[in-house]
Amino acid sequence: MANKINLQHFNSLIDNIHIAEFFEQIENHVLPQHRTILNELKNEFLMGKATAHFYQRLKTFLTLFLQKPKVLHVLVLACDKMQLTNHLQEIKKESKDKKDKKVLDNFEQQEVHVRYGNSPSDWKPYNDETIQELLDIFKQQFDVEILYQFISFNDDKQAKNYKLEINGKEENIVLIGDIWALHPITQKHNRKVAKSFDHKKTGGCIIPICEKLDSGLQKVMKEITQNIFDDILCQCFYDYFTNGKYEDLGFLHIDLEVPNKHSLFRKLNHILNFNAPKISNNFPEFKTIEEPKINL
Repeated sequence: MANKINLQHFNSLIDNIHIAEFFEQIENHVLPQHRTILNELKNEFLMGKATAHFYQRLKTFLTLFLQKPKVLHVLVLACDKMQLTNHLQEIKKESKDKKDKKVLDNFEQQEVHVRYGNSPSDWKPYNDETIQELLDIFKQQFDVEILYQFISFNDDKQAKNYKLEINGKEENIVLIGDIWALHPITQKHNRKVAKSFDHKKTGGCIIPICEKLDSGLQKVMKEITQNIFDDILCQCFYDYFTNGKYEDLGFLHIDLEVPNKHSLFRKLNHILNFNAPKISNNFPEFKTIEEPKINL
């Protein structure tokens, strides 16, 4: 649509009296908020009331029509409460550090029941709103459409099928990861999906690590993050942790230590402004669903 009719071609459109064709072309594609104005303009034209004011209004409408709504496609990989409780038992068995075991015990007793629920969408990365509520708040505050999925894979077939679904679309997806849903010991299926992404092949990558958590737990989580993304994505993430090269490399759509919801919103807004155009134009099939049913 936008390739056929744009502001540069507006004068020739008027000169050649292609207004009727214009209305016909866009009638089924116009945004809901513009439909009333479109109908008014169409009726004026059909009634022979195409004055200079009409053409000015039509030009204004054309400008609005070409402003596509910004869209973020978000994949959230997160645990539910039962999964995390079971996984923590396995992680503690594998841990050789007594201090880490104590930190994990405290996390399990004090935080898991508060921050996790019955599904991945119930995850509360900052101990207040759920991740779905945070995305909905961002959607309202920044006037953006968000199409999201909340997933935790349970077997290899699910992960393999999903990888096939997103193949070639990775750079159009913003990945938000619960670090416990990507743990190298317990979360092989989620990691298999996460390995589809790298620093070039992602619309964005965000890992929340709440600043209100116990400092010892934050340390453990950051060590896990380093382990995961040194493996899954690429060497540039390791450089971020060791040499401070993160922002110098220009990967501003990636943040592996987002401490609070305000930082989360700032990062999403950055992605929205700088990555959203390619995301919006190249991923039309992404649907707003929770825990999609995948045919096995």
